[in-house]
Amino acid sequence: MLDPSHIEGMYTSLGAMHVELDADPLELGPKRLNAKIAECRGMLSRCEKIFLDVSQSLHRYKREHRAASADFKLRMRDLLTNDPEVRMGRNVTDREAIAANKMRPEAEEIDRLTACVEDLEAVITVVRTKRADLKDIQGRLKDQLKVCQEEISLGGRWGRGQPSLRRDPGSDSVNALLGELSHTPRVMDENLGPAVELLGDPTTPTDRVLEALPDEVPVLITPHPDTEVFTDEGIDDILDILGAL
Repeated sequence: MLDPSHIEGMYTSLGAMHVELDADPLELGPKRLNAKIAECRGMLSRCEKIFLDVSQSLHRYKREHRAASADFKLRMRDLLTNDPEVRMGRNVTDREAIAANKMRPEAEEIDRLTACVEDLEAVITVVRTKRADLKDIQGRLKDQLKVCQEEISLGGRWGRGQPSLRRDPGSDSVNALLGELSHTPRVMDENLGPAVELLGDPTTPTDRVLEALPDEVPVLITPHPDTEVFTDEGIDDILDILGAL
């Protein structure tokens, strides 16, 4: 008989042959993907070895089963024809029963070989299924490698995902404001000198700053050539401009 522990060991080995695919192999680097390819190839080689071993055993047991069955039939005919005890049976059924009883060891051997053949056929079916599954995993790994190459051609890199193109919606307005301020030189008029000096002192009361302001201000800002010229003689607009400074 086949060793049951050997059959169970093959089932255990086949059940452990599985490779999990990564959701994002590009981010984990090429070494991990290469390791999975090598692992899958190693499992497929072990599966092929088991398949070859089981196939050889199945062929051997089938050959023995055919030989035992042929010998049993020849021996049965010989007993039915030449054995006096068998020929004493009243009918064919009785004679066959007597002959089969005399050939009980041979019948048990045929039953043993039949059980071995059935067990090996069941194992080889599982081996074929696992081999097909490993080949499918191997193909999926090749597909992942192609996808990684496509992402690299679009700007991705091993060890990180494709670079993000997101922008802060508020950054455009801030950059525009900073650019405008950097290209707009501010030139103080001589008439604003005392007011600016008082405004720079945090201890100066607001009333003194207002009293130091002139009644008329011709031009406060020397604009950039691409911007408009702002002029105003009102005290409220001048305060707004000073506050911006």
